[in-house]
Amino acid sequence: MIEQQISDLNPFMKLTQQYISGEIAADADVWIENIRGRGRITTTQPTSMLCRVIRADTLGLAEEPTVPTAMIEWPSGRTKMYLPDAWVAEPPYEGRQWVRGEYDCFSLVADYYKRETEHDMTGLASLALRISDTNTMDSVFHEHPEYENWEPITNPDIGDGIFFNVNGLGFGQGSNLPNHCGVYLGEGNFLHHFSGRLSCVESLDSEWKKYILHYVRQRDG
Repeated sequence: MIEQQISDLNPFMKLTQQYISGEIAADADVWIENIRGRGRITTTQPTSMLCRVIRADTLGLAEEPTVPTAMIEWPSGRTKMYLPDAWVAEPPYEGRQWVRGEYDCFSLVADYYKRETEHDMTGLASLALRISDTNTMDSVFHEHPEYENWEPITNPDIGDGIFFNVNGLGFGQGSNLPNHCGVYLGEGNFLHHFSGRLSCVESLDSEWKKYILHYVRQRDG
């Protein structure tokens, strides 16, 4: 297993208050559910989640967990995440913490295509760095030979890519270039990993549709 810092402490701060108030017992089963990319406390194991939570006197697990597990040291409130080796080897599409350049929108899309279509996008490794530095992917993507493997489309199907410009969500500055990407999953849903949130499946509703620049599809062969 590996240790990972917790990027969004808000649900853990709320959980601490619930421990103090007695709303949640110290030995209760607690999970952080993944709701549209945001963590929410629950005492029932959710379908989509960030982690299980354990309250203990000291941080540290004696055995490797079977699912991502966060510990809250009590009463100090210090936290630490522990990821099982199997999770690290093949992270699930949903429930990844945002780590720029490692777990972000591009890496999620690249993982999806490699697993589902065996299309290897490692040739675009520099793209992840450029996204980190400039918050735009258009210039790198369109200048790279990889772009020849894709074509713009109007009506998306399952597995097609989506490019967004999400300046209106407080991300990036006044540009019409893509700065976010995802994968269309059909029935109006898409997979993505927005900055500062958990990776998740969301409805491509009117809120997200207004930020779409274009859909793209891998060319045959």
